[in-house]
Amino acid sequence: MASEIPVEIVEQITSQFPAAVVQSTEFQLLALAALIVVTALGVFLAAYLKELGKKYASKEDIEKLLDKTEALTKVTEETKLEVKERFDDRQLGQEHIMHQEMVLLEATRLVARFAEIFKNQPDEAGDFAGDYLKPWNPATVSRTSLEENKRDTCIYRFLRFFSAIERYQNTVTALPAHPKRGFFDFYLTHKIDPVLANDDLPGDYVLWRDAAMELGEVITERSAKWEDTRPISWSMFVEIIQKNDATADFINAYAERISAFIRTKNVRLANFAIILIDLIQDTRNEEPWEDTRNHLLSYIAAKAQPNRFSIWGRTENKENDWEVMDIASGKVPRNIRSPLFKLENNLGYALPKWLIEAKKKQAADEAAETGNGTAETADGSPA
Repeated sequence: MASEIPVEIVEQITSQFPAAVVQSTEFQLLALAALIVVTALGVFLAAYLKELGKKYASKEDIEKLLDKTEALTKVTEETKLEVKERFDDRQLGQEHIMHQEMVLLEATRLVARFAEIFKNQPDEAGDFAGDYLKPWNPATVSRTSLEENKRDTCIYRFLRFFSAIERYQNTVTALPAHPKRGFFDFYLTHKIDPVLANDDLPGDYVLWRDAAMELGEVITERSAKWEDTRPISWSMFVEIIQKNDATADFINAYAERISAFIRTKNVRLANFAIILIDLIQDTRNEEPWEDTRNHLLSYIAAKAQPNRFSIWGRTENKENDWEVMDIASGKVPRNIRSPLFKLENNLGYALPKWLIEAKKKQAADEAAETGNGTAETADGSPA
């Protein structure tokens, strides 16, 4: 078939010329040469197309290849999406941590002052370097010497703490939900607020949540320099409380309440300090201020009245956790959802099954990391 094609081409070409020209020797030689060229080209193209055809699969093979390509593309896109979601989740978690850190910073500053109070301050009136015993008087607050009266700066630290909470909550409200937020917010709304306002604790309540929110707003300013919100400076704080206006009256009224709260060591203050330490420890999964925490627990055990309150809940036998604790053996009140809570140190809290399994897995993972493969039973004892 291929050999007939050049002949047909030559016949079509010769039909276009007069017979005399076609019969001439020169023309016939030229036509023969053209025939040879066309024939050779046809043979070459046929062989080339045959070899080229071997490189291509059948229609069914092509469809299979397209299916595999589509499946691979789908897996690739899903992997890219999963990686992006993990990255976004991690980035969101880091953003929550960043905002939580400003609250933890102010909490740490308060704990440092509380540790000093319980180390040095008497239960009743007497000499104390920080001079916490004086009634609150804004007119005597010194702007130039911040440590001249530690009571005044401690009140200022309280207000900075409220400001940090308010700024944190205003910021994270606009962020998508994240597990790191839920645990942190639990402390703010279910532990810190009640300790300051709950009538079940010994002593007078300090302030309610609305007052804490308003105080946080009042001492927060918008910084044009840093393009961010931040608590007012010490100098500005002194300037505000010494004015004769409604804002000064509001701040000074609650400053006097806080002053009374920290005037002498007391059970409510010790409980508040423990909750702040737990907030710091559980959020960072570290144990700073543990000695201070134990000292505060010992104070509560010595001063608190039975059946009034518990720190992290009652035991299954309806006992207050601080009444049955054993600090020497590490059995102390602890949030059962804390990463630092261990089954072997349980004071008798009622534990849900999922928590027991989670803690057993956590203990096994920690043992694997340290090379200690000792397993535990549900009560925390070696298996």
